[in-house]
Amino acid sequence: MTSPTWVANRLNPVFGDRTRCRSAAFRTRSPPSQTVVSLRYDPQPNVRNWRGNWLPPCYHPLPLSDASARIARCVWWNGPPWTVLRNSSYFLWRVWDYATHEQLDHVRRTVPDEAWLRAVDDAVPGEVSRGATTLWALRLHRIEPTDYIDWPDTAHLRDYRPLAKLSKAQFLNRVRYSNAQSDGLRG
Repeated sequence: MTSPTWVANRLNPVFGDRTRCRSAAFRTRSPPSQTVVSLRYDPQPNVRNWRGNWLPPCYHPLPLSDASARIARCVWWNGPPWTVLRNSSYFLWRVWDYATHEQLDHVRRTVPDEAWLRAVDDAVPGEVSRGATTLWALRLHRIEPTDYIDWPDTAHLRDYRPLAKLSKAQFLNRVRYSNAQSDGLRG
């Protein structure tokens, strides 16, 4: 039997109605000229595409260092590192979903807290997983443990596991079949 307190707390959705058009992370904010010098790159706020790939708009850009460039290459495949570092929220979303523990620890130490809080506040379904947003919203005290983020279950690649209902045997058979197919293509 469920207690009334639990039911009341469970009905506390947060971050429910979020779309790209409402998130500030998708509005270009050109940095001041003195900031551009400290960034060590030109964020090019007017550039919207890089060799045919969509780029997140320039929004509170982060500085380029050897470590940040290395991490950006691991979490962003649509252009050089500066193309994702020019949007701090988008960069953090990618780090939350795709970085290793060591990379995440480095970013946590080097990126200011304001950027982390802003990334939680700007989060959009489909761009970052609900699980990562929940984790960081809890860790940064943006939501209470009794709250839940009310996003669609399949908004992001990391929110939907297509093979989750397979038994272990079925999953291993699919892996064997896939490996056999790829061996046949190579041979």
